[in-house]
Amino acid sequence: MESVKRESVESNKIISFKLILSNSLKFSHNSNIFTETLHNSPMAAFHFSEKIIINKSAETVFDYSQDYNKRLEWDTFLKKAELVNGATEVDKGVKAWCVSKNGIGMETRYVTYSRPWTTAIKMTKGPYMFKTFAGSWTFRNTEDGKSKVTFFYNYRLRFPFTIIGPFIKNNLRSNVRERLRGLKKCVEAA
Repeated sequence: MESVKRESVESNKIISFKLILSNSLKFSHNSNIFTETLHNSPMAAFHFSEKIIINKSAETVFDYSQDYNKRLEWDTFLKKAELVNGATEVDKGVKAWCVSKNGIGMETRYVTYSRPWTTAIKMTKGPYMFKTFAGSWTFRNTEDGKSKVTFFYNYRLRFPFTIIGPFIKNNLRSNVRERLRGLKKCVEAA
């Protein structure tokens, strides 16, 4: 019974969205009502996290993941990763430029760098689809000498990308899973 209710709620959401979309498109092209509705709605904000257990200490995994000379060895999402403005090591305030394999580039600034436990970045320049983008990586030792690594991402999309927000989230989430598997494979082999 609860499954039927849940499906009915989801169905109503889809119908409501289609109604909003069709009614909004009836306005003149100068109207910002539809854009503002989606732009200011919770649909524009997304977050997710992914975790993996790695058979090395948190310190070892942290250091490996933050070494930009090794980044492309394990990061399956990127084709370019470099620190900018003359930086040679990661630290709070340092900026990095990363380009995905599909050619999308993003400049980020480290807002937290707490070796060997946490790093966090915030987008300073990036693709138009992201209004904001931030992420954090945490590294925790487990009782059996392994480490639990968690990647967390939080971002807001600009219109019209809000319409395909769930697709973008699923794509990013899938890429993050691959990245974590790549990190595990490389750091355990090192």
